[in-house]
Amino acid sequence: MTLLSIRIPTGTTEIAPAINRARLIAVAKLLLGISLIAVLLNAVDVTALLERYRSINFGYLAAVFILPHVAMLLSTIKWQLLLNTLSIRIGLGRLFSLYMIGTFFSNFLPTMVGGDVYKSYALSRETGDTASVLAATFLERFIGLTALVSLLPLVLFQDAVRSAVPTLGLVVIGILASYLLLLALVASPMLDRFGALAPKQKIVQKVWNFVSKTHACIQRFGGRRNALVRSFLLSLVFYIFVAGTAWSAAMSIEVQIDFLYLLAITPMVLLAAAAPISLNGLGIAEAGYVIFFQLIGVTAEDALGIALLLRMRLVVTALLGGIIFMWLRSHSSQIDAPDEIKKKADIALRDEQNA
Repeated sequence: MTLLSIRIPTGTTEIAPAINRARLIAVAKLLLGISLIAVLLNAVDVTALLERYRSINFGYLAAVFILPHVAMLLSTIKWQLLLNTLSIRIGLGRLFSLYMIGTFFSNFLPTMVGGDVYKSYALSRETGDTASVLAATFLERFIGLTALVSLLPLVLFQDAVRSAVPTLGLVVIGILASYLLLLALVASPMLDRFGALAPKQKIVQKVWNFVSKTHACIQRFGGRRNALVRSFLLSLVFYIFVAGTAWSAAMSIEVQIDFLYLLAITPMVLLAAAAPISLNGLGIAEAGYVIFFQLIGVTAEDALGIALLLRMRLVVTALLGGIIFMWLRSHSSQIDAPDEIKKKADIALRDEQNA
């Protein structure tokens, strides 16, 4: 089984339409996100919202911008741990800069190069070991998703959410059961035998490609369970910092929200924002926070104020990543332009697929 089972366009006549379609989809997602933000703004008193920002606490505001980067450092350590397990030694500073640049690509150039694609391409070019880099990069994300799903049961202990969603227990149990089934499937040594049985419908094949790719990555790590467990624990701490960032945003505009409540709703909001219907969850995440915050009596203005602070933080992080990319490119002829990265990444991934 090859590590990558996705299909990569092979010719210029095929790549160009694919890129154009990707751009149209990205524009549609962006417009949807902007529309959702506009709807949220229309539903609140914007003057009251701005008044919250005029009296903002700059100490807590600083935490809003510091904590996510500490969390990103934890993810970088996790990524480095997985790379080291596959005998790839890269400095933490270099990996952190790649993480920052990846955030820039994901938020501002999604139709050219996704963040993970850029990170994989850059490291593959440095190490010459595309398969190991892809495995570590993909598994770093997958372990993070596993940790996120494992936190879902926390929301069942929140009376406000349970009262608003009577079927919440069934929803959480359904998600957990489905995910446990997925984990059992991707870890099964007999997965290859199931491939021939998978229906040929396009959507089924996409799911199967994801499952088989995950299986290939896990098999590449063999019996190195210690690295996987440590990565999982780092992911849990990462989400504690994510909840801490939301708590700091609330405190910055003098809104008190229980930290455990934030930790409980974070998985729900992030999973909703991960749905591929909006550009990087724009509008989806904000709506999620507004809904959950209002369940505990937070005003719509305060709820949206918190959500927009979190979005502004993400934009700032992405811009910093862009600055790092431009600085590195200005000091090295080895750093390609985004369009060149896209072309070379497609070729590298296609070659790995055919290997």
